[in-house]
Amino acid sequence: GLGVLWGGYVFFVERPARLAAETARVELSDTLPRQLQAAADAAIAEARVEPARERARAILATGQAAIRRSDAAGARAAITEIDQLSATLREEYQLRIASLQNEQTGFFREAARGPGRRYFLVVNVLDRSGRPVKRVSRFAVGVPQTVWDAVRADKQRNGIVQNNRLGEKRRGELDVTWLMPVAGGTLTRWN
Repeated sequence: GLGVLWGGYVFFVERPARLAAETARVELSDTLPRQLQAAADAAIAEARVEPARERARAILATGQAAIRRSDAAGARAAITEIDQLSATLREEYQLRIASLQNEQTGFFREAARGPGRRYFLVVNVLDRSGRPVKRVSRFAVGVPQTVWDAVRADKQRNGIVQNNRLGEKRRGELDVTWLMPVAGGTLTRWN
C-alpha cells in the first residue's frame, strides 16, 4: 500500500512539478529570448525612422531585463508591446478632408477659455484604396483659421474640396506627417 501511495505521489505531484519547472526553464532560457529578439528584429526592420528603432530597442531591453529576473510574464508583455509597435509601423493611411457636397467639411467651436474660436476639419481615415481604416475612421482635427478658410473657399468653388489631403501615416513611421498646418486637438463627436 505504501509503495502505491509513493508511486502515486511521484507520478501525480512530483513529476508534474518537475515538468513545469523544466518547461519554465526552457521558456526563460530559450523560447522567450528567441521570440523577443525575433519580434524586435521585425520591428527594427519595419522602422523607417530612428525614434521607432529606438522604441523597439527600449522594449527589447525591458523584455531582456524581465528574462534575467525570471519574469516570464514581463517578457511576454514586452513581446506583445513590440508586436503592437510593428503593427503600427505597418499601417499606412491618409487623412482626407471630408470633401463631398453632402459631407460636413468643417466647423468651429467657441474657445472654452479666452476669446476666439477653435476651427476643425472633418477627416476620413482611408487606406491606399480609399477604404475606411482603423477603429475611428472619421474624426475632426484642429486647424488654424487660415487653413479652415482656405478649405472652405475650396469647397465653395464647386461644392467639392479639391486639395483634401490633410496628412498621411507612412509605413515604417510612428506618426502622421501633416501636409497642412494643424493646431492640435481632435474630436470624435461634434454634432
